[in-house]
Amino acid sequence: MQSAVHHHSKSITSLVLSLSKHKPSIKIMHSKSVIRNLVNRVLLVKQLTPELENMINHELSAQGYITDTDYEALEYLMQAVDQGKIRQVS
Repeated sequence: MQSAVHHHSKSITSLVLSLSKHKPSIKIMHSKSVIRNLVNRVLLVKQLTPELENMINHELSAQGYITDTDYEALEYLMQAVDQGKIRQVS
C-alpha cells in the first residue's frame, strides 16, 4: 500500500516540479484557483481518488504553469498523502 501511495504522489510531484519552472510573467489573479479547490476537496474527504488526481493533473497540464500558492497547496497535499493523513484510493 505504501508503494501505491508513493507512486501516485510522485506523478503529481514530477508534474508540479516541471511546471514550477514555467511561471508566466503576468498572472491573472483569481479568488481561488481550480487546483486549490481540488486540493481542498481531497483534504475535506481525506482521500485522493483517481478522479480527483486526474482532475488535478489535467488542470496543471492545461495551465502549463503553477502559481506559488498552488505549489504550496500541492506540496501540503503530497506531504499529507505521504504521512497517511490522506488515503489513496485506487
